[in-house]
Amino acid sequence: MITVVMVTHESASCVGKCLASLAKHLPSAEVIVVDNASTDASVQVARAAGARVVELPRNVGFGRGCNAGVETASGEHVLFINPDVTLVSVAHDELDDLLARRPFGLAAGRLVDATGGMRGERRLREPSWLSDFLRHTVGMLRPRGLRLPVRLSRERPDGWASAALL
Repeated sequence: MITVVMVTHESASCVGKCLASLAKHLPSAEVIVVDNASTDASVQVARAAGARVVELPRNVGFGRGCNAGVETASGEHVLFINPDVTLVSVAHDELDDLLARRPFGLAAGRLVDATGGMRGERRLREPSWLSDFLRHTVGMLRPRGLRLPVRLSRERPDGWASAALL
């Protein structure tokens, strides 16, 4: 079983939509909402959607909120999700295969924006072999104050994972 942990703070406007998408796409998941002392209706919306709610007496932040959710979780795996994320699909066969792996590491979901485009993808500029060679040979003769306008590099995805869906 997978446990979904969501940390909220003043999230009443979006938590209901997120919880509805979880009920639709991960119906067998245990859902825990950790509320960081919200003064809006976040707790009521979460309870009305059937989530187990852990109310914290003060805002302890995202990381500690996640830890509080994991402490009450009964699932073998944990999915952290932000309250403003809406699941639009789940590849259940791939998810089951991933969760069956031993040892299991970390996986992140693909985030898309409202238009369907990739959200949050960053690219790193990685020096090419020629750039490294020139920097370590001829580049040693360059005065420190002289900046070269040409960058000999290539881009590659850096593979970072967003905590919005982890």
